[in-house]
Amino acid sequence: MIKVIKHICPEKNEQFGTICLSKQTVTRRVEDIASNLHQQLERASETFIWYSVALDESTDVSDTAQLLIFIRSVDENFKITEDIAGLYSMHACTTRLRLRRI
Repeated sequence: MIKVIKHICPEKNEQFGTICLSKQTVTRRVEDIASNLHQQLERASETFIWYSVALDESTDVSDTAQLLIFIRSVDENFKITEDIAGLYSMHACTTRLRLRRI
């Protein structure tokens, strides 16, 4: 990363050199950002008049199924938004889903 910074903006090289990029630090920062985004979505959901949930499943490079959950909403000002509510790895078998009739 530091090598890239030297080429992109060499005048900021010293500042980037002081940033801790350990695995634990990056993990903690990503978790903090995810928590903040979750709180923002919860606050915004209080103004939803209508909403829908959409699911999308695909596989990553290691053939693990990934489930994406989207929330589409309309608020009291008719502002339409779409947000990712979650991304979950599905390690169990995801084929042959059987629905039971009631």
